[in-house]
Amino acid sequence: MDRAGASAKAIRERMANQCNVEAGAGGGSAVATSPIVRNWRQKLLHEIKVVGLVTLYFAFCFGILMLLKRLILAQYQIGFRGLSTFGRRRERPLRGLLEINTHVDLVDWKGTRCFVGEQAALGALVGALAHARTVSQEPVGLLSHHLAMDAEAWDFLRSMWEEAQKMPGLCIRSARELWEARA
Repeated sequence: MDRAGASAKAIRERMANQCNVEAGAGGGSAVATSPIVRNWRQKLLHEIKVVGLVTLYFAFCFGILMLLKRLILAQYQIGFRGLSTFGRRRERPLRGLLEINTHVDLVDWKGTRCFVGEQAALGALVGALAHARTVSQEPVGLLSHHLAMDAEAWDFLRSMWEEAQKMPGLCIRSARELWEARA
């Protein structure tokens, strides 16, 4: 036996000593299984341990991230004043957060993924303004998607902005002004 054959035999023997080797039916291929994981109960316990360790690892990492977040936010006095979503305010707002929402979406996300059209946008805007004036007394927000808007949406937004500035009784405010006024 040459030197390569002897080292291959030694490797096979070492592997056979470390693993249980079961021959397949009819002398087919052999399947090596670790002595630690022999039957289904041991496999299940092994999986539970692995999942538990991974869960602990991620919980530890999450805890570190939360600690860093708290330290960084406290140092720079960064926090959340409120929440802005699409649609009317929640009946029960999230504790400690103001809610100032948008009510008119200029992009038809479920259909064309383009401008919803002038009639749809104006209809939603008039409806939201009427609801705010008569029921909710909340600011009306216009949702723009700067990177996803087509030329028609930009034209509508520009025209609406110019006309809104001329209308008596209609006050256009920045998000910053709204958050500061409600704080």
